[in-house]
Order: sequence, then C-alpha cells, then structure tokens
Amino acid sequence: MLWSRCLLPILVVAVTHDYSGGVCVGEEAHVCHNYGVASSTTRLVSQAEEPVSTCLGPNFRVQWEPSSFHLRVSPCASNRSDGTSKNKTIWETVGRAPFLIAGLGEFEMEEVGMGSFRSKKDNPGRLTVFQTVDHVSYNATALILRGRLSFLHPRRASRGKIDGTKEDGGTGKDASKVGRYSNDEADGEEAVNDNDESAKMNGEIDYILSLSWDEEVSLEHHLSINVEMEGVDGLASGKISHAVLRYASDREESFFGLGEQFSHWNMKGRRLPIYVQEQGIGRGLQPLSFLAEFVETGASGEWHSSYSTIPHYITNKHRSLYLKGYLYSVFDFTKPDSVEITVARAPREGRGALKIAAGVVTGNTMKEHVARYTQYAGRMRQLPDWTVCGGAVLGLEGGTDAVLQAYRAMRGAGTPIAALWIQDWSGFVKDDFGTRVNWNWRLDKEHYPGWEEMVHQIREATGTRVLTYVNPYLSNKQSKDGNSAENNLFQQAAKLGFLVRNSSGEPYIQRCASRTFTFGTIDLANPKAVAWFKEEVLERGMIEGSKASGWMADFGEYLPYDSRIGGRVHGQGYSEEEDPEHFHNRFPEEWAKLNAEVVADRSSSGSNGTGTDEGEIVFFCRAISTRSPRHATLFWTGDQMVTWDRHDGLHSALLGVLSGGLSGVALTHSDIGGYTMVERCVLGGAICMYITRDCELLMRWAEMSAFTDAMFRTHLGSGPGPYQAQIFSSNASKAHFSAFARVHQSLCEYRTSLVKEAHSSGLPLARHPMLEFPEDAKTIALETQVMMGPEIMLAPVLSPGITSVAVYLPSPSREGEWWVRWPTLDKVVLEGKEGGGGVITV
Repeated sequence: MLWSRCLLPILVVAVTHDYSGGVCVGEEAHVCHNYGVASSTTRLVSQAEEPVSTCLGPNFRVQWEPSSFHLRVSPCASNRSDGTSKNKTIWETVGRAPFLIAGLGEFEMEEVGMGSFRSKKDNPGRLTVFQTVDHVSYNATALILRGRLSFLHPRRASRGKIDGTKEDGGTGKDASKVGRYSNDEADGEEAVNDNDESAKMNGEIDYILSLSWDEEVSLEHHLSINVEMEGVDGLASGKISHAVLRYASDREESFFGLGEQFSHWNMKGRRLPIYVQEQGIGRGLQPLSFLAEFVETGASGEWHSSYSTIPHYITNKHRSLYLKGYLYSVFDFTKPDSVEITVARAPREGRGALKIAAGVVTGNTMKEHVARYTQYAGRMRQLPDWTVCGGAVLGLEGGTDAVLQAYRAMRGAGTPIAALWIQDWSGFVKDDFGTRVNWNWRLDKEHYPGWEEMVHQIREATGTRVLTYVNPYLSNKQSKDGNSAENNLFQQAAKLGFLVRNSSGEPYIQRCASRTFTFGTIDLANPKAVAWFKEEVLERGMIEGSKASGWMADFGEYLPYDSRIGGRVHGQGYSEEEDPEHFHNRFPEEWAKLNAEVVADRSSSGSNGTGTDEGEIVFFCRAISTRSPRHATLFWTGDQMVTWDRHDGLHSALLGVLSGGLSGVALTHSDIGGYTMVERCVLGGAICMYITRDCELLMRWAEMSAFTDAMFRTHLGSGPGPYQAQIFSSNASKAHFSAFARVHQSLCEYRTSLVKEAHSSGLPLARHPMLEFPEDAKTIALETQVMMGPEIMLAPVLSPGITSVAVYLPSPSREGEWWVRWPTLDKVVLEGKEGGGGVITV
C-alpha cells in the first residue's frame, strides 16, 4: 500500500411541471387537479358491467372489475412454476377513480441556454373529469377497453358491452350480458356539480386502452399497455396536449432507475421529467449554480438534468414499467398511493391521436427485472481484452511533444497503459470556458506533427493504442486557411443540406459552453446525411486519417424542439415519429447506432487501417436513450465537476452508475478526477469563483474507478493549468495512480466475466447492493456503496479529509463470508440481528 499526504485508506470488502399548486377547473371551483389527478368530485361511468378475468399469454392475468372501476394485472395461475404468488399485483389502477385523463392545453419546449431545455409552456389547460368504459373485448393475447373522456357527465351514455369474440372470427367466452354502471346511480345527482365550469365544456375524447402480449416477440415476461386518445364531436385530436396514465402504488414503494440520475437514488416523492439535455454546471451546488445561472440562463442545470433519462424504473415491490415512445414525459411519484405518467406534445392542427405506449415486466427479483427489461432495451456487446485488462487509458492533449512527454512519464512510473485518448487530434480553440476541441473532424497536422509516426511507434513498442474524439456537430467558425474549402466540414454539410435547419430553412446554429463557440448539427433523421457523416467524417477523416482504435462519441442532447429535420425544407410536414419532439430523445440512440454501423462496416471491409478488427474497436457515448445500449460499446457518466458532492461531483458519478445500471447502462465509467473546472469572474471582477481539482480528489476518484469502471480513463479537465492536479503532477500522484491502474488490471479475469454477464443478461458490472441482497431491506437505502459484480463490496471515500468509513455489510445469503481486503486482509464478524447485516468502520 502506497502512502502520501494525498492518500488515505480505501475500504474494499469481498464475499465469495410541477403543477404543485394544481390546475383549478373554473374560477369558482373548489377542486384542483394536480396534473390530472382525479379529485373527490371526479366521477366515473362504466357501462360494461360484466367482470372479466382472463390470461394474456402464459404469464399475465388481467382482471376488470366494473363495479369498482378497477383494472388489475397479476400472474397467470397456469404458469407460476417460478414461485410467483397468485396474489402478487404486477400493475393495477387505483380503483374508483379515472385512470386516464386528457388535457387540452399548451406545451412547448425551448432551449434556454446551450443544450439546456425547459418547458416554455406546460399547461394541461382543460382537464377531462369523467371517464367511461363503454366496451370491453378480449381474446387470448389482448384485452381492450374503449370509452370516453369528457368535461361533461355522460348522463345518457350509450349502452356498452363485453365482447369475447376473437379477432380471427372465432367465438370466445360468452360474455354478452350488458348493463350500465355509473356513479349517477351510486351517488345520485351529487355526481354532477352544475356550478362547475367543467360541466359547461363540450366535446369528448375517445380512447382505447389495450393490454396485450405479443407471442411473435421473444418477450414473454412483458405486457404492453397502449393508450390512444382521439378527439370526437368537433374536438380535433391535434388539440390534445397532455395524456395522463394513473395507476396504483403504495406508501412503502420505492422507485429506482430512470437512466443516470446523479442527485438522488430513490425517486419516491419526486416528479421527474424525461428528456435528455446538458446536465449543467453545479446542478444545485451553491453558490456555483447561482453564478452559472447569472452568467447564462440554463447553465446551472437542475437536480434532474441528465444526459441519460430513460423512462424505466424498478421498485422494491418487484414491479417494473417502461415507456416505448420518445415524447417528453413526466414520472410523478409524489403521491403516496399512486403514480402518474404524463406524455406531452405541442397541440397542432392535423396531429393524430396522442399515444402512451408502455410495457410492464414481471419478475421475482431485481436481477430478473434487469435481465428481462434489457431484452427490450438491448444489451451491450462484450468489450475487447485491451479495454478490460490492458490498464489505464490516459487522457492527454496539447500536441505531439506534450503527449509523448506525459506518456513517457507515466510509463516510467510503472503505469500499465492500454491506450492514449487524444481528444484534440483535430486541433483546439480557446474561449471563456477553456481550451476546446476544434469541431472539424480532420487531423490537425500543425498541432500534431508526426502523428502517424507517433501512433505507429507506441503501438509497435508497447501495444498501446490511440483513441480520438468526435461528436455529431460541426463548427461553423474555422480560423485556419486549410479548413476554408475541402476540409471545412460545416461548409460541405451545409451545401449538401445535411444539417438540422431552423424555421427559415437555414442551418440551425447553436452555442456550447460559451457565447462564441457555435456549431451546426448533423441531421441524423436524414439517411443521406447519416451516410455522408459515416463515410466522409468517421471512416475517411477519423479512422483512416488518425488511425484510431476507438473514440469518444460525445454529445447528442442538443437537438432543438423547433428544428426541421429529415432533410425537409420550410413548409414540409412530418409524421408523428419524425417530428423533432420525438426525435430529440431518440437522437442519442441514432448517434450510437451510427457509430456502431461504422464499426461494423470497417469489420466487413476487413481493416480499419490500424490493425484492429471490429471486436477491438471501442467508442463510448455520453447521451443515452432507451435503446442506446443495443448499439454502444461503452458509456461514460459525462462532465462532472472537480468536486466531491452529490450535486455534480464524485458522489454524483457514483449515483449515476448505480441508477443507470438498472436501465441497461451496464458498462460505463467516469472521467477520473472529474472534468469541469471553474475560473470565472463577473461584474468586472467584483465576484470571482475558482474551483480547481486537488490531489486528494483525483486520488480518491482513481480508487473508486479501479473497481467500478469498465475502462480506467483519465481526463485533463476543461481548463488544465498549473493549479489543477494531474496524475503526472508529482511523484506521489504518479505512484498512486499507477498502483490503482494495476489494481484495475489485476481484476482482469473477474471483470471479463462481468462483461460477459452484461452481454448475456444485461446485469451491470458495477451494481447496487440490493441486486445481490434483495432479502435485506436495509440495502435498498444505501447510496454510498457499490458492488463490483456479486463478490466485491466497495465503500469509496466520498468526502475530503476522511480517514475511516462506515459500511453496511448484509448478511451473506449464500455460502461465503465477508473479508476486509484493504488495507489488510481480515475476516469480518457481523454483530447485527440474526439474519441481518451489520455496520463496521474501517
């Protein structure tokens, strides 16, 4: 064990809109709806009186009880060989309350500052207050409810029926008995308040809600919930702005996942919007966030701002749900006994039905839920040995001489080095944010003279690879004469019509991190633009031009909601799926897919010019949407601050790894030491703030990453300078980093097995302890511990100046014992309650 003034012991243990005020209906109304929540005066009408209980596929029983307006999904009795209790509820509505609500209001998203988006308008407006079920039909694979959502009480609703007729014309269960149930009859005239403004509204919304199991898809443990809302009787479908699906929860249910959530682990009691964006600087860390927001609106981010928001969760009650669409949505967990999912879009003439497409997953354990969900989302491919076992990936920049100097220094310190990651291979610019990569994806031979010789030399001598950097944007400001024509990729893309456009049909110009750094976006909805970027930029410019064995595939969150995509010009319309409102959240998935196709294309052609076949190329993405894992080879957690906190620092990176791992982000890593540094003054120097990386933080981060990260990679930071600690800053920092690079390398065999497990089952390499100890309820609340696979528990040091940590050790449920392996090897004797775990301090 190496010791220095910056090195303290680490513990490793092994075992074998808001509508918070609500929306009131009418000026005199005493009842408010919180984003569509049914109030005590909301009335229901069911005209399909016959109860239904039927199995859909082998695993799901669906029950409809009209007397209580209750829909329930439970395990099918014919297939409970896996031990599932027949009394388990997989999903259910609240009962005696509407489970669907529609809003005729306003919705509009806008970019408020450099990749940060907020809702400019998010008002559900008029909310439906009555729901009917007029018709119920079912067969062996689907149950369908049809009814109306209205602002008026349907006193004279038409008679509904239950239909067991199969779609193929065969006859199912005879359930032809019809009748009418309404709260008119149950509660009398109190069901209608004639003074309520809602009673004066006209127009109705037809809906279809279907629960279905698709036997053609290999997802036997998934049940689809699909909702379509369409206006009738003079009410245009395009006016529907908000659709709400409301269902039951309970006070003890906790919600986890939802992509990489950096500030909080359990979402119970929170309202989480789902859309990708820049996470911001500080994300609530004060006074930094105040200063960032003062300089640029939206720059600070919020607690929920994330590059990776995935509409999927798992609960401690072994329930799981996900959305299949890409529209802006909100998961509202603020109610003690229910959950509301709202999907919103801009109301516009000519739009079709507003849809909610969801899936529920059945499973008995957290691990089963992760494995079964990733059957839908996709599972990550296996990483090559050099990534998992080769040692450190050093983030270096500054030109040929600077890179070689740092490389030789770390080699001399005994650091095993798998690759050099050189992000400024295309040159650099300086602005208020710091030193920036030039977003023109061509090798800058002035900045890196002798590049090919350098790449060849280090590969031949030590097997060290070179990685580069790219993103889906092109800078529109090129200062070098050599980039004015053939090498100016922005000009080429603009001339070909391959850039995202604004409402005037011109390239949509955005800013990133400073007012002077501007760019255009490749139109990934345009197949011709995708083909051009793959061939001209990635294959010719980067792989052949730089001899890269991999790259950081950065960004993907900036697509404006008011842009024009797909190669369309002003005045051309979209299908619903092609609309920028859909494509904003889908863009990260398409960006990962583009990179994956380049890797596959180079493999099929037999060479990528580096002596590396497809299985050895790695690209790592920041932005993530639902199905990104099926394409990306690796992820990383983005641009954390060089701080310790859970807002935007070291602790936030750990939380992001824990939550993302439940939603398919199985192989990931972080910038060791963090990225974002602040040296900024405002008001003529009256207020200045300096946030620099210190030695202790850099070392603690390396300690955690040696176990949690699939790739052990460093970053110099956003503003490397003499005050920022680097791994090569001192003999102590070099020795410490080298030691943990060897730790990462020494876990090669174990890590390789976890990478294979991630590929085969979707389970994350670094995982929350509750996945391994589901019987221990105390593990659910852990937010400062993480497991590397099933065998190693890690309690990283997440605060400065700490010389010991307290760690909770669950009672091993399988054969094995806890052993403290750092700094010495000692057996642990737990003194907790029988069958439970205990806390030790190391």
